[in-house]
Amino acid sequence: MSVQHVAGGRRERRERVQPRDDRGCAQIPNRRNHHGHMACWPERFLVMGDALCLFNPIYGQGMTVAALQAQTLQATATHLHRHPSRTRTVQRRLARRTHLPWILATALDSQWADPAPRYGPLVGTALNRMLERVGHSPHLYSAFFKTQHLMAPIALLHPLALATLLRPTAKTPDAADESGIPTGSSSPRP
Repeated sequence: MSVQHVAGGRRERRERVQPRDDRGCAQIPNRRNHHGHMACWPERFLVMGDALCLFNPIYGQGMTVAALQAQTLQATATHLHRHPSRTRTVQRRLARRTHLPWILATALDSQWADPAPRYGPLVGTALNRMLERVGHSPHLYSAFFKTQHLMAPIALLHPLALATLLRPTAKTPDAADESGIPTGSSSPRP
């Protein structure tokens, strides 16, 4: 295959990308491949990084997930070299590294997805509630930061973070102006 052929193919793909909104931005979809579920898998062949799971770059998780997959490969390389028949098992471990980031990315993008993922509305609602409250709770902020950056994937399950998320929304009384008179209604009550 010549360099011109490859460059020409890239140009064709660029020309096929159409703007998705009035600002001229193209949507970069999340894409996940389930290689570990194939009926026949070759020994000593693994798929990692964007070839396994491609994330919308706005979330900044692609490089982190690839690094986590590299750690998994490092931890299993010696065993895999001695037992190449275990390649499918290692491939599934690599895929497991994508689960949490996949849920986070697709839940946030689910409002534009067609069809929406099954868990999208539930996780989307939880994430919206969390985004409303994260600025008011240091525990929730810390847990969200650790989860979003894949430092502690289950940090949002910490009791203090969960309590903040599950607490009912406080109902605020009608606002009052400086005179102390409620401004919520235009006519006085009898």
